[in-house]
Amino acid sequence: MRDLSLTGISFYAEFDLAIDRVFKFSDLGLEAIAVVVSRRKRGQWYSIHAKLLTVAYRDRVGIFVSASH
Repeated sequence: MRDLSLTGISFYAEFDLAIDRVFKFSDLGLEAIAVVVSRRKRGQWYSIHAKLLTVAYRDRVGIFVSASH
């Protein structure tokens, strides 16, 4: 993972993901469903940028979430 914000995620992958592809992401701190908004080939890797659709944080202590409409 390169970057994580309240609305999106950016990471490197060994394989390409198509634009608008919905996928599930999980690690030690969170589980999320996201949709690919852009990707770029970087040598042998792909730089993937996705919009978070849902997020569940495993450790709720210290988490602050703000939403603007």
